[in-house]
Amino acid sequence: MSSLRNLAIAVLRRAGYTNIAPGRRWAGYNVNHPLTLLGFA
Repeated sequence: MSSLRNLAIAVLRRAGYTNIAPGRRWAGYNVNHPLTLLGFA
């Protein structure tokens, strides 16, 4: 589970988020947001 958390944090950092909390809120708001960061949507 910690590896998935670290992956999520790394993806958010690469997307330009310096503060993880707003990035996690943004990603959790809609299922398409994290898929966009990963290049699937």
